[in-house]
Amino acid sequence: MSDGAMIRYVYVDGHLLPADGRHLSALDRGFTLSDGVFETMRVAGGRAFRLWEHLTRLRASADVLRLPVPWPDEELAEAIARLLAANDLQEAVARLTVSRGVPAERGLLPPSPCAPTLVAQVSPFHRLPDEKLAGGLGVHTSSIRRNETSPTCRIKVCSYLDNVLARMEAREAGADEALLLNTAGFLACCSSANLHVISGGRVLTPSVECGALPGITRGVVQELAAGIGLVWEEAWLRPADLAAAEEALLTNSVLGVVAITRVDGRLVGLGTPGRATLRLAREYEDLLRP
Repeated sequence: MSDGAMIRYVYVDGHLLPADGRHLSALDRGFTLSDGVFETMRVAGGRAFRLWEHLTRLRASADVLRLPVPWPDEELAEAIARLLAANDLQEAVARLTVSRGVPAERGLLPPSPCAPTLVAQVSPFHRLPDEKLAGGLGVHTSSIRRNETSPTCRIKVCSYLDNVLARMEAREAGADEALLLNTAGFLACCSSANLHVISGGRVLTPSVECGALPGITRGVVQELAAGIGLVWEEAWLRPADLAAAEEALLTNSVLGVVAITRVDGRLVGLGTPGRATLRLAREYEDLLRP
């Protein structure tokens, strides 16, 4: 499939269906209440990277919502494999979404029992433009705060409106990403990525207690740090810690490891991707293709 080709199929409740069809009930709680969870993962060479970790996190997220996920991991993996084959994709982004399904009657309280809906979708993977990889990304500090007291801030729930609004703010400010502080003013994350700063031989990342998602790629950076002589630590970080950092980077499953070189128009470090960040990015890409 060429990069510009249309996706032909999606997967809904065990069936491969034409992507341009109408497949979900208007009454599904995933649509009416964002009552669901999801996982997004990178596919490289036809293989979903860290698939089993993503599926473990999907179930952990669902557990917080008391949402059953009745399909075994093998069936979820097969759904992705079937979609990749049907859409002729080797380099892709895959997403699994589980909603609470269609209730017998409206209202906030979930039905018991419920019949969850499973949707899988894939799309071609597009790398960041070379100038972004070479020059790093600019981030804008959002006016929207991350609520670290919410039970949903550390799981992948379908409601992403705070993140959407934060990214819109960033775009209007001419930045690539939005930086979110929590309600106490500590660094939490970016709108769709984990944040890391490198200073004094340490990779510091906001603690999950600050409202950060325990990202899969965040965990990979933890694994890789020791191999390049860095100590990885969770920390409670202030904006001043980012401003004083030697290097900064963001991580997510689609982008991998990417340098942050500007925060609110001010340079981070020398204003170019640092040596440690570039090394982590290379090591991560090597893991994608063992």
